[in-house]
Amino acid sequence: CHHGCSMPLGREVTPKQFQLYIGLTDSHEEENGYVEGLFWVGYAYYYGQGGVERDWDKAVRLWEKAAASRDKSGKATWRLCWCYQYGYGVDKKDASLSQQYYEQCIPLLKQEAAMGDAE
Repeated sequence: CHHGCSMPLGREVTPKQFQLYIGLTDSHEEENGYVEGLFWVGYAYYYGQGGVERDWDKAVRLWEKAAASRDKSGKATWRLCWCYQYGYGVDKKDASLSQQYYEQCIPLLKQEAAMGDAE
């Protein structure tokens, strides 16, 4: 992509949206919006949007929390698959872990799409 990365860019996160998403990550895991907040804050760090510098390490940590939470995020899991496949924000490429995240993300993404949560 023209942003210097291989992961497709879906949308721009504004500074105002970033602050709203940060607020969601301060909530408890059981509360609505927590996982969505983790995903979008990670997204902003991945692309350097919302008034923050690009930080792939932070993005991966946030997406790992979103993928491991009670209400797992298919979008975050898919991005972890991508990060481990290509070595973004991780210590080293890991095809096996990438494959595990890929297998986890497919049913989650289908469920999210059925609920109208398309990125």
